[in-house]
Amino acid sequence: MGETALKMAPETPAAEDNTLRGKVRAAMQSRGLSQKQIGQKTGYNASAISAWLSAKYAGNNEEIENAIRQWLERDLATVGRLLSERTMEWIRTPTANSIIGNLGIAHRAGMMMIAYGGAGMGKTITCKQYAEENRQAWLAPMSQTSAGMIGALNRIAHALRMNVVKMRVDQLEDVIVERLTGTGGLLIIDEAQALSWRALESIRSIYDRTGVGVALLGNHIVYSNITGGGRKDAAFAQYFSRLRIRIALEHPLRGDVTAVARALDVRGEAEMDYLYKQGQRPGAMREVVATILHAREIAAGEGKQVPSLSHFKATVALRGWEE
Repeated sequence: MGETALKMAPETPAAEDNTLRGKVRAAMQSRGLSQKQIGQKTGYNASAISAWLSAKYAGNNEEIENAIRQWLERDLATVGRLLSERTMEWIRTPTANSIIGNLGIAHRAGMMMIAYGGAGMGKTITCKQYAEENRQAWLAPMSQTSAGMIGALNRIAHALRMNVVKMRVDQLEDVIVERLTGTGGLLIIDEAQALSWRALESIRSIYDRTGVGVALLGNHIVYSNITGGGRKDAAFAQYFSRLRIRIALEHPLRGDVTAVARALDVRGEAEMDYLYKQGQRPGAMREVVATILHAREIAAGEGKQVPSLSHFKATVALRGWEE
């Protein structure tokens, strides 16, 4: 990771400056960009950029600021894409251990479980790891395009590597039941909040008819959908009674942040404290990893192999987050 070093000016950006000018200065420092280069990216010359940074630009400030905002958005999107394309090995955090352990129980005992919480908690990557390590575990990711019964059942059939032709819903469910019966397997449904109630009911039917374990993953919406938002309707009660394992994942544990940070060569206590704070933001561990990787790029621009607290703060300033 971090093969391409980025140049960085010697000054450390002020993490507290979240104005547009502050974000531009942070970008200049962390990316080693000159006023001329920013001008080329925004369609203005270096003197215009210099005057604007000094709050002395005599032209149309609204226009130049719109151009700068658009450049910053493109620039950060490019950095984010490059970071997300980096391959990272799965890291066994305390939360991952909890998910893995409960998946194993649901698998062996043929139980239905649910793990729900905010984005970035590592649910999907941990379930992928479990499916890779266990031949009789299948991960079926859902989305808005598979919200209905046919869409959901087709995603499950694909996860089971079944070649299904166009079928009625009842036929499709039947062939999936036939495929799963007797396997002692675990069917993992990711992004289950996207599913309609009828699709969820079809999955419950598969669970009842096959005896395999079923794990539902998603955000808080899936839990609310299954429990009926506290209503006591018989249909919701019937589903809820089958959920033998319920895991709420609200925020990363400190041990989660420590495990990931150490795996990426971060050691200092001040750095750990700062990253733990970042992990409480929306995006959770996903933001921790992105912050570390981005900070490594900034540190590499200074000829340093390991990022320090100042590099993490520079990353946060560049993203426009408040301390």
